[in-house]
Amino acid sequence: MWSGYLQQLSSVARLRYKEKVSKTGLKVDPYSIKNSEWEKSPELLPAISWSDVTVYMISTPSPYTGEALKAWKGMLDSEGFVTAGWVHDLLLHSFDVNNLRKFVIKAK
Repeated sequence: MWSGYLQQLSSVARLRYKEKVSKTGLKVDPYSIKNSEWEKSPELLPAISWSDVTVYMISTPSPYTGEALKAWKGMLDSEGFVTAGWVHDLLLHSFDVNNLRKFVIKAK
């Protein structure tokens, strides 16, 4: 099931969005997950380190160029949002793919 959000995207962005969702193994569009299916249980998340986030933000290939993102600014901006208290009410939607637990995370 796809959300209204998907319909607002350009055809190129819509295709890229569908590819990203399908790679997760999630069977629905994250924007269509009902409020009752989100949990306020951050303790369920696996422990990650600052270096895990850094490697992801810097080394992940860009969907536009295929080169590493090198998203230093995005990483630093994100840290600032959390530190300043802009990110709160962390919500999780968990699902299993091949006996591996995965999470969709959203925050207000």
